Amino acid sequence: YDEYFRCLTGSLTIRSGGKKYVMKPGDGIWLPRDTKLTYQAKAKTSLMFAIYPADWRGVEKRGGKPKVASHKNKAIKLIRKGKRAFGQFWGPPGYCKIGRDVDVDISTTLGCGMSRFRNVKFPWTVHYDEYFYGLKGTLIIHVRGKKYPIKPGDGIWLPAGTPMIYEAGNTEAQVAYAILPVNWRQVAKKKKA
Repeated sequence: YDEYFRCLTGSLTIRSGGKKYVMKPGDGIWLPRDTKLTYQAKAKTSLMFAIYPADWRGVEKRGGKPKVASHKNKAIKLIRKGKRAFGQFWGPPGYCKIGRDVDVDISTTLGCGMSRFRNVKFPWTVHYDEYFYGLKGTLIIHVRGKKYPIKPGDGIWLPAGTPMIYEAGNTEAQVAYAILPVNWRQVAKKKKA
């Protein structure tokens, strides 16, 4: 399967192909399918992770191989906390900024990264399945008249087609995310054609 980790606490070392990747809190790493590796974690290390396909064991049990069409670049990608590039998604006033650790340049399955929200309230409909994991502050997601406050350590699953409103106050809210498919814009264009 394709896999993404985000280090929350502690340290994770991954060894693969004679290289050593040491993750610290805030770092993310992309591991393409069929990567041969060894994990080594220190005590009290915690991670957020996403894999595709989620049912890879079931697929293999049924005698198949999970269908993963990863990008031709089969390299591991380590994203350091201080090197993550954020692009403006919404605002002003306020902002929603997205740091795309894994995007269409790397994967055709998962998209992963981090979003930052401050002083915003705006509508959006997800065109992909999405999972958020709260890192800092509080992001409120409104769905069909119900509020879902996402605080550090909280997670929320939003299926494709969910209309919602994102809301964040004066304190910056930060979430890690995983979406499927990462190429949702291309998929939507094909459906329209």
